Amino acid sequence: MSTASNPTLGSIQIRRGFYDADINQGWGMDKAWNKHNIWSVEAMRRVMLSPNITTQGLQYLLKAYAGKYRCSGSTCTLTDQREVRGVYDTQTYTNYYGWPVGGKMGQLTMYCYQGGELRCPNWVAYSITNPGVNNPYRSSTPSADASLSAEESAEQAEILSSEEIVELEGSIEAGDEQVTFSYEPLPEVIEAP
Repeated sequence: MSTASNPTLGSIQIRRGFYDADINQGWGMDKAWNKHNIWSVEAMRRVMLSPNITTQGLQYLLKAYAGKYRCSGSTCTLTDQREVRGVYDTQTYTNYYGWPVGGKMGQLTMYCYQGGELRCPNWVAYSITNPGVNNPYRSSTPSADASLSAEESAEQAEILSSEEIVELEGSIEAGDEQVTFSYEPLPEVIEAP
């Protein structure tokens, strides 16, 4: 689907993988998207570029942070922050949970570390792909997502036209809210756009 050229770890493949909700097993883009609602391959790629890395045996945990700010006057105050975790598996597999891998795993999964909630809010992936965008209507579909199937593109378009995202875009355009993305925890207060 895409490759992240991490400055420390080198090339990390984001492969399609699979996710079976009935048995709660999977890996790759399909697991991050379908189980954890990271609905953009470009968002996945950006998280996998993180220099905030923890080694876990033959795997690496990469951390990033997505946030929403409420703006008033010359400042914006953090109202919600989600730690986004990507897991990079360096091992080579023939099969994983009975599904073919035929090589190095790459991105095993990606999720919001949020105390038991499985699915990230829609705004998290939006924030990663549109940080600090004052007029999101100018932004275009990320090129990394060009490899999506017609069904996945339609699902992504439905999320982008959801009430949550439309309201968020309106608040951003009005200067009332701001979204951001960082590889370190976000500050409580930032300057308004």
